Amino acid sequence: MLVGVSTGVLHPHITGINKQIRFFRESGLRIDGIELSFAKPEKPNRSGKVIVKLTKKNESYIKQLNFNSIHLPWKEIVYSEKGDLFINSLSELYHRLDSHTAVIHPDCVKTINTYGFIQKLFPNLSVENMTPEKSSGCSIKELMHITNRNPKIGIVLDFAHSMESQESFEMYEKAFYQRIAEIHISASRRAFYCDTIRQRHITLNKTGIVPTIRKKDVPLIIEGEIYTAEELEREIKIVRKL
Repeated sequence: MLVGVSTGVLHPHITGINKQIRFFRESGLRIDGIELSFAKPEKPNRSGKVIVKLTKKNESYIKQLNFNSIHLPWKEIVYSEKGDLFINSLSELYHRLDSHTAVIHPDCVKTINTYGFIQKLFPNLSVENMTPEKSSGCSIKELMHITNRNPKIGIVLDFAHSMESQESFEMYEKAFYQRIAEIHISASRRAFYCDTIRQRHITLNKTGIVPTIRKKDVPLIIEGEIYTAEELEREIKIVRKL
């Protein structure tokens, strides 16, 4: 089982991608991989450039892990074929780190044709299932529309998002089994979903997510707000015992 952590777990307590990576690097956490999460695009500097640059120590640390992925921005952005300086910079980072996938929210993509343009920047692109209030990617049918038009696109299954859907995690799993690139675990807004570490993983067992992880060598990415090394270590240990 491959267990990774999203840098987003540290927000808003630790911000800035290099500070977040440094936290994981210096914490001694035993993780197999990391997802670099960029919520919104950075603005160009005075020279009109946008450069996402990691420190040498951080880049070396990431390359020593079993895998890494990049979560593309989902706030204050609409992806189109016009391109974006920040996204171009993330593409350079993606190739430099040999990231196994780049994750995108389909509700941020302007048209179905835009995916082909984005795939040129991120060849191993994956779309994430969304919650019902989003404009795209909220159902198996909508995701299939994307993958049918773009056969090489992968799927990132967000466990909490599937809990808010009319379609179960098992249904998403069956529909996209061969395409699953990652599985995300995060908080859910449903009242019955108790967001404690122990209860969360009891729920995971009951919903069938664990057999999926065991069958496929799919990275499981821990999300949510868990910003201390002690809590993260506890979470990781429980996941590894599943």
